[in-house]
Amino acid sequence: RIHVSEELHRNGINVRHVGLVRSLIKGKDTSADQARRTLLVTMCERTLKNVLRREMRMELARHENTQPSDHESRAMVVDFLNLVTRAHQTDQTHNFWGTELPFELKLRFGPKALSIEEQHNLFGAVRHDIVSIVKYVIATTGVRLTPACLESLERSGPGYEFVSVDLRALTVRVKHMSVIDYANAKVLSQEAYEDHGVGGDRLLSLAISSFNRTLQSDPLNKDCQREARITRLRIAARENEKKGKTANWEKADQSFFLACQKAYEAKDTDNVVNIVKEILGTWKARVQNESCPNDYRNLGGASSFKHIQSLVTFVEAVDTVGRNLTILLCSFLATCKDKRQWKIMHELLYKTTINDVKSAEKTLVAWTKTTRRLEGVALEDKLVKSLIREVEGFKQVELSVALSNFLAALQLPEFWIEACRIANGLLESLGREKWNSLYESTPWQLYRTDKIGPLTDNDAKQIAAVISSESPLQSLNLHGCQMTDKHIRMVAEACIKLPEHTQFETLEYKQKIPVLKLRANELDRAEYSRATSQDVVWLFSLLHHNTSVKHIDLASTNLNVLEVSAIAECLKVHALETLSITNCNMGDVELKLLAPALAAIPGLESLSLSGNIFTDTSGALLGKLRSLRDLNLSKCNGVTDESLKAISAECKALRSLNVSHCHKVT
Repeated sequence: RIHVSEELHRNGINVRHVGLVRSLIKGKDTSADQARRTLLVTMCERTLKNVLRREMRMELARHENTQPSDHESRAMVVDFLNLVTRAHQTDQTHNFWGTELPFELKLRFGPKALSIEEQHNLFGAVRHDIVSIVKYVIATTGVRLTPACLESLERSGPGYEFVSVDLRALTVRVKHMSVIDYANAKVLSQEAYEDHGVGGDRLLSLAISSFNRTLQSDPLNKDCQREARITRLRIAARENEKKGKTANWEKADQSFFLACQKAYEAKDTDNVVNIVKEILGTWKARVQNESCPNDYRNLGGASSFKHIQSLVTFVEAVDTVGRNLTILLCSFLATCKDKRQWKIMHELLYKTTINDVKSAEKTLVAWTKTTRRLEGVALEDKLVKSLIREVEGFKQVELSVALSNFLAALQLPEFWIEACRIANGLLESLGREKWNSLYESTPWQLYRTDKIGPLTDNDAKQIAAVISSESPLQSLNLHGCQMTDKHIRMVAEACIKLPEHTQFETLEYKQKIPVLKLRANELDRAEYSRATSQDVVWLFSLLHHNTSVKHIDLASTNLNVLEVSAIAECLKVHALETLSITNCNMGDVELKLLAPALAAIPGLESLSLSGNIFTDTSGALLGKLRSLRDLNLSKCNGVTDESLKAISAECKALRSLNVSHCHKVT
């Protein structure tokens, strides 16, 4: 049998109008008769339920301050049930069905609830449904019958006589409250956001059941209708997602976004936020799937760029406090391989930063991380310049620190200069101790490649200015930049002019040069093989500050005039004890530049020039190194007996000379 109350509620009709609805059914076919009969049985059930409840309350009232005995309560219920089944053909029974019940029924459901014939023979009209009527009455009043009684009732039907032992118990029945089901459904639905597996699917299924029960009792509850609709869409999305095909992924996204739209239209911020998070989690899982197509990977797992734009719209509309959702979305956009998404990310973070001062620092920190990951790609200069103006206008120390860190994360030396300007301003106003504490956890690690264009003269000049200025610079990586000799010299000169309180630890091109340790005289040896021109020039420029390094070893590093000039310039102010320049393709021209500087070092005892391409000219040049005790010229095929005569004539302190594999030496 259909649930009459649910159907009526679903159509916006209160149950008390059942009588009127019944009177409007005019047909004479079987379906019309069945409908009238069903509504009549429903009215009888509800009326008898209320009559029994009233009798129970009256029985309780008669005893005032005491409770009726179990025997008395059972007797009252048994008598009532016997009236319902017409177990006894008495005046009371005839009066109950012929007068009392029709009166109660019309009082509750209106004068049109019964026809004239039904008023005179109401029992006859519902005779075949008397068992279901009894079951409804006991179920809704807390009366519990024994299994044997229920079996006998089913067999006997009308006329069944109840006795006291047929009652197993009289219990309290709590009226169904839709608000409890609704609250339970919402909790289950929310918990499902935290579980994207089987457990989350089961939670959504349970939530739908609770929403449905709520709607059975309160079908006009619009909030519940919306929540149920959203939950069904989420279930549909998850089911499609598990099928693992791109066509189904598209359907999943459509369901998710329709759910998000429903929540957004209802201004249900919590659901919008949670659905956005679920969407992002779903997209991330797709990318981790080995079978994920490249077009999905490029969009971070999204089925279309349009969906990403819609997601941004939702986030901008609801994420007004804390900006956690905005930052989460931007972290997702940064993982995509489509520059359009990166541009959207930068614009979104820009608007968030300048429009929400309270969360601006947190947003800038997040922006800094994503910008560093993307190496500044798709970030327009005009956007950065506008950001500098806006943030500096806030005049907040923490924001200024975050802004300078953001600028330092870019690959543009132009903005590194701006970062240094901001940092220097803070140093002047706050003092070094406070300044150090502000940048302690965020030292600058500057990085520049040719991805955003070749290094210009102005870029090199600005990089040199950054090195020379007071800043939180910790490391500078220029690996991948094509640098001219002029650019290399600019950076080298800056290394000579490091500020007193520099925090600069590492300068890197191909080799990592320990700037701070050299400056602090913590090293006694420097060993580099296969170094580049940049590495060599910068290393020896930094040695201008150093007095601790006594041993330098350069192996397999191609040295030309530029590098040798830098080495010679450094050796004028540095006191070495051993120098090894092996297999460096160095000839007489380079040795001519280097020899005077080496001769000026009074403590130079050991020199290795193995594997280079000298001629006899080298003998005269090396003969000037009078303090040498050990000289290695092995594998220098241009060295001859004449070279050795010149060396031995001048180098009186020489104790060891290695000329192995010098084929021109006899």
